Amino acid sequence: MRRWVFAIGLLLWPSVLLPVKAAEPLKFSTIQDSTVSAVAAAIVSRAYEALGIGIEIYPTSGTRAITLAVKGAVDGDLVRISAVPEKHPVLIPIEIPGFALEGAIFVRRQDAGRFERGLPHDAYVGYQKGVILSERIAKSFENTWAGETERELFVMLQERRLDAVISDTIDGTLLVAQLCAHNLVALGGSVEAVQFYHLLHERNKGLAPQVGGALKRLYETGETKQIIQSELSSKKAVCG
Repeated sequence: MRRWVFAIGLLLWPSVLLPVKAAEPLKFSTIQDSTVSAVAAAIVSRAYEALGIGIEIYPTSGTRAITLAVKGAVDGDLVRISAVPEKHPVLIPIEIPGFALEGAIFVRRQDAGRFERGLPHDAYVGYQKGVILSERIAKSFENTWAGETERELFVMLQERRLDAVISDTIDGTLLVAQLCAHNLVALGGSVEAVQFYHLLHERNKGLAPQVGGALKRLYETGETKQIIQSELSSKKAVCG
């Protein structure tokens, strides 16, 4: 019996001395060139930091971002609206309290008057491919163009190749400022208000309560609001 105990001890001894390997950072895909993604990255990173978990963010097209998350090639999608996990139950939604926006339709300033009561259904309207909110609003129109980035769409609007662009009150407003596009304005009235969620692939669902708690604490302490204001201020452009 003594020899068996000694033999087991020899088998276990090397593993006791080996250092514990640090956990790999979690990887999240997100929509590229998006102010919403940048703001979410700052909030979500802070929440994981509070939990002692590192994360990496992979910006790509909207369609590819969600495909990677659903297939489990990454650990989830950084930020989306509730319609995404409803469509893809493999993704677990975690509310980001205090982070929401409204959809908006941008037009050329000289056209705002004739579109005051809404765009005609045959208007040529651009939207970003893979952005669920924009895709949902675009279904109201017959003649649409799906672009890879919102910057591409706003340039097309400036060049009169589109009648309008579907965006939101964060990305759209800041992009207009960054492009110094003084001739572009948002039509009055909210198109649709949405709440944002951080999405975990189901293999990480055990983390959901902890991450949700960390995000809630950021909101309750006012840190979420400070992060949003800081991120938006840093992206404002000054036009001459």
